[in-house]
Amino acid sequence: MLKKVFAAMKSLKVTVGLIITLVLFSLIGITLPQKALLGKEAYLDWKQAQPTLVTLLEALKLTDFYSSPLMMALWVVFFCNLILVMADRVPGIWRLCREVWLPRDSGFVRSYRCTEDLAKVSLDTVAQALERRGYRVTRDGAALAGVRNRYAPLATLLFHLSFLLLLGGGVLTVYTKFRAEADVAVGEVFNGAYTKIMARPKFGGIPNSTFTVVAVKPTYYNRTVPVDLVVDLDTRQGSKRISINRPYYDGALSFLIKNIDVAPLFVVQNAAGREVDSAFVKLKNLNGEEDSFLLQGYTFRTRFHTDIVAEQQQIAATSANLPQVLKQQPNASSPNQPKEIINPAITITMEKEGKKLQTVTLRLHESLPLDNGLRLVWQDYTYWVNFYVGQERGLMVVYAAFMLMLIALVIRFSFYRRDIRAFAEDGTLCVGGRSEYFPVMFGKEFSTLIEVMRNGRT
Repeated sequence: MLKKVFAAMKSLKVTVGLIITLVLFSLIGITLPQKALLGKEAYLDWKQAQPTLVTLLEALKLTDFYSSPLMMALWVVFFCNLILVMADRVPGIWRLCREVWLPRDSGFVRSYRCTEDLAKVSLDTVAQALERRGYRVTRDGAALAGVRNRYAPLATLLFHLSFLLLLGGGVLTVYTKFRAEADVAVGEVFNGAYTKIMARPKFGGIPNSTFTVVAVKPTYYNRTVPVDLVVDLDTRQGSKRISINRPYYDGALSFLIKNIDVAPLFVVQNAAGREVDSAFVKLKNLNGEEDSFLLQGYTFRTRFHTDIVAEQQQIAATSANLPQVLKQQPNASSPNQPKEIINPAITITMEKEGKKLQTVTLRLHESLPLDNGLRLVWQDYTYWVNFYVGQERGLMVVYAAFMLMLIALVIRFSFYRRDIRAFAEDGTLCVGGRSEYFPVMFGKEFSTLIEVMRNGRT
């Protein structure tokens, strides 16, 4: 019974059936939204919008289809089939590459796809013609064998091996996958304090890195459209300059710029002007959103203005003829405001215990009075960078597998094996030839060889 199972697992029909099944099942994963690809927030929104459908798909494991038990079982069977086929073919392929069979008679030669009978042509002429064209020639009496690209069939084993490397690289990638985000301001040292971790490695700890953001240099077209973003880092490998789609690599760990925003420095001073507290606050304001931070028991809600002068001029121009009650005040930044910071200002709404106390718009170095003689001073500002952090240690193995697969295919189809056999009998030399692939092309090559042999040219 076990022998029958092994025999079935090694058959070509099983291999083809498994490949077709995997392709069809993969289409399910492409058609249905997958939790790992959607992201947590988008997936929860979808589930909230269609709870019955998503609950049903979850029960059938169709929202995590690629990691479902059914898909994993199919992959296990496929790779078991691959290993058995590879183990079964190794002895035959090695024997084919190592041994060269000489023809026993002219009947053996005539069994080849291409044959020709040559009169008054010696085996020496045939041997010279073949050797000049890269064939390795073996002779014994009236028999001759010529082989070109003798070891090309070994590429079949390389092709099978590439799939095993893909398996190893895929498993390594899944179990070492790490996804996180890190928010780092200019002048701040990052030492592994991730803002958010989305995926933890199943083996090993959280990867760490150390670097300092030295400078952030955005470039805008017409002050609005971002065209470039350069971030200078001081790392363990020295100074590094990264940009959009050009991440910083620390071993297998990569840091890709996802977004930037503004980080104002607020200082709390007493009546004598001495510093009581201070903080660089990483705000999400550049796109016109409202953000908030806590300091000295107060909640400060903020909106950032990149060019308060231009904004005030625009408001004045559009509301010049309007009644006073309809005139706008520069206390809310527009999402359409220029991205380039020229004349910055911050609109701050101060709250305490849920009660709104006051709203003011501050320029740089201006202050907001607090209780007990304290005041909040906007001292300075800089940028902070939101990095998308990733690690997949198996990717290099996967890339190596694809490279090995490509090399194997090039060898098999560009340097395919050709076999020529010749046997001298009754004054006639019978020559036959065959190739692994492309019989029409080989037929033309064989005809050229025969013409060379017949004319005695080498």
